[in-house]
Amino acid sequence: MAMSDLLARYVKQAPPVARDIGDAWKEAAGRYAAASVVLRTSRNGVVTVACADASVAQEIAARSERLGEALERAAGIPVRGMRVVIADHALPADGPAPTPPPGPPGEAARAAAAGIAAQVEDEQVRAAIERALAADLQRRWTR
Repeated sequence: MAMSDLLARYVKQAPPVARDIGDAWKEAAGRYAAASVVLRTSRNGVVTVACADASVAQEIAARSERLGEALERAAGIPVRGMRVVIADHALPADGPAPTPPPGPPGEAARAAAAGIAAQVEDEQVRAAIERALAADLQRRWTR
């Protein structure tokens, strides 16, 4: 008997190599993939998903059965369950940098906001609306 035959009796055969689970998660989770990351799968097929936001975690948990089935199809591995955790520290830092807050509104944004809010009679309300509009216009114009 050859040594390879003998070893084959005692060494478990590795399962077929599945696609990278991270890529499969992006495909299966769609819009939830950007706010979460698959950390690992356990031996018994439970997939752990880390989310930075509790609302995203709740959505994923509510859809875990369908997401698990989609992940199973996409990754080619058995998924018996999903464990969703809130762990923003587990999310990779190499993603896109967060958008910096916009600077103060420019003169054009303030003038446009003043024109839009001109019909508001209450001075304090008008000033608050102008500030909010100017900031929103500046943010839209600088994207």
